[in-house]
Amino acid sequence: MEQRQKEEAYLYKVKTALEKEIAALRKLLSEKEKEIVGMKQYYWENANEFDEYKYEDYTNRQMIEEELNAAEERLKKIHLYEKMLASPYFGSIDFLYDGEDEEERYYIGMGNFYPDKKAMPLVCDWRAPIASLYYDYDKGSAAFQSPNGKIEGEILHKYQYKISNGELEYFFENDMKIDDGILQKELGNAHADSRLKSIVATIQREQNQIIRNEKDKVLIVQGTAGSGKTSIALHRIAYLLYHKREELKAEEVLILSPNAVFADYISAILPELGEENIKEMSFDEFAAKELRDLCKIETKYDYLEYLLCEETSEFKKNLRQERMAKKESRAYLEELNAFVLSQEMELVEFKDVSYKKIESTADELADAFYNKFT
Repeated sequence: MEQRQKEEAYLYKVKTALEKEIAALRKLLSEKEKEIVGMKQYYWENANEFDEYKYEDYTNRQMIEEELNAAEERLKKIHLYEKMLASPYFGSIDFLYDGEDEEERYYIGMGNFYPDKKAMPLVCDWRAPIASLYYDYDKGSAAFQSPNGKIEGEILHKYQYKISNGELEYFFENDMKIDDGILQKELGNAHADSRLKSIVATIQREQNQIIRNEKDKVLIVQGTAGSGKTSIALHRIAYLLYHKREELKAEEVLILSPNAVFADYISAILPELGEENIKEMSFDEFAAKELRDLCKIETKYDYLEYLLCEETSEFKKNLRQERMAKKESRAYLEELNAFVLSQEMELVEFKDVSYKKIESTADELADAFYNKFT
């Protein structure tokens, strides 16, 4: 009973701090919006009087853009904290660092929350390095990879929580990360909706290794139907955007879906994980976008309409289908590749080059172009 009171007190503390932070961010956002309006008004009223070298124009544009980006970040934080109000965290670990006498407790949730930058975070993001302990280890010796190197220690306690609408339904200490009953209940709740759900509270050890893999640039995940491949791929995107935020932006990520039904099925996960503005399209849509300046694009629906409704002879329809079947064949692909290669060979004419002390024969240049620097 005493443990439950402590947990409820901590939950109340986190919720109160979240509400306070949301109110402060909303107030700041409102003030900054007025500032941005004033900056835009000043820009348009004085644009004709800026110096001829456009320095003032550039400076003012940069200031407005920086304020807009800051406002967008604050809005993202507000949305995240509002989601966290309903369920701030789902797990915690008590970790004793090697060489220390007292353990530290870390609560794991959907996002980082540390209103006091000088103190420990009240909630750690599930993608943070310390959170890997929750997924990868049971009680006992454990280690995680931090920016400063490998950190070792011991997990003394692990807790799982079920928090709904800001209320603690239950919690328990568990040597293993996921209790089968809890996992089945969570997965059952996920399938009650027509869209795929976040699985951050139930990620298994093997799945976590795939999500956090940063060694391989190309990663192929194979598994049977229903094994969680799609969920893992989407959680991996969220993880990489979190850890590579200086070099990878959400706008630079593209998800290729087989069709619109699948796209709708996965549409809720990334916003739920705090990642917006990620492009999603089918391969047909992607191809149409890339080829729109080169040729006319016929969709599958246009083609079906042609077959079913167009008043054209069966001979012409069959001829067209034969041409399409040929263009879908491996033989046609090999013909196309051979043609492109022949064009490459004919279009580039190499000659002996002599410049100062550098001399290269046509054969050497051709070898560099076609083999060394393909």
